[in-house]
Amino acid sequence: MSLHISLICDKCEAQSTPRHGTATDARVAEFKNGWFYDVEVGEPADLCPVCSGRDLDYWHTEPF
Repeated sequence: MSLHISLICDKCEAQSTPRHGTATDARVAEFKNGWFYDVEVGEPADLCPVCSGRDLDYWHTEPF
């Protein structure tokens, strides 16, 4: 049985749409939407598309 996972941005604490599987599965699925797992910020961090700079309009276009 897989888990229901949402990524949470370590910078602004925003949440992605839920996914089934592991945290890695969620990161892979959300990468195309601009979510980014950054391991070069000192400690590994999940960053939403706005905080990563990949899609500044993400929260205006996604159906949340």
